[in-house]
Amino acid sequence: MPIVRQTPLEQNIRVWFDYLKVALNTKTLTIKQKEIKVVVNKEYYRSWNLTQVRTLTFNKWWKTHKHLFAHKEFVNVRVLNELSLNDAMKEVRKQLIDKVDQKSSFHISTKKFRYKEVDDYLKCWKLRQTLVFYKLGVRKEHLPMKYNDIAIKIARSYRKKSQTIKKIESKLKRGEKVKIVRRSFGVGVAETTFDRKVLQSVKKRVDNAKMIILNTAKGSFTGKY
Repeated sequence: MPIVRQTPLEQNIRVWFDYLKVALNTKTLTIKQKEIKVVVNKEYYRSWNLTQVRTLTFNKWWKTHKHLFAHKEFVNVRVLNELSLNDAMKEVRKQLIDKVDQKSSFHISTKKFRYKEVDDYLKCWKLRQTLVFYKLGVRKEHLPMKYNDIAIKIARSYRKKSQTIKKIESKLKRGEKVKIVRRSFGVGVAETTFDRKVLQSVKKRVDNAKMIILNTAKGSFTGKY
């Protein structure tokens, strides 16, 4: 699945936003056969405007909240070499206004954050919440989507969306700056027969998502999982 993104920071915060939205709409999670209440740290997230997180898309929310997150980057200044040292310093000060001291109160806690994997965890968890009709002998019953079926559904959606790569590449030819991130989801032989390895892999992803949802609610993204 190709994703066009403006900056890594924006895409990373998008995943954080998605987890927080889930935390806000989830009362409890079952972890190791225990029901754990999900409590969002409203004081920590005060400046996020949680009501907007609940109701807005990320793109709309980001327009008015991206100032909460700072890029780590260098600031370039230019001064004429004919200026005196005092005048040059004054010019440098003028150019640095609103460009430095860009500190952020919100940081992803994971040193090596892999947004694609963390995003997949949440996709798996959401699909696991979906009730599906399954035939059990002579009867049918609504049950959570099976792990193998989750893997197949995500893998197929990634393959389908990958067809838009040609459209993105045409933008590149026109000189537009985009970044393509190709996504895949391993399913082994799960699309033709039951695969225990795929089951275990997806189950692990779902369990990881649960822990990240809890950590996110407390104010630590992603935290340990």
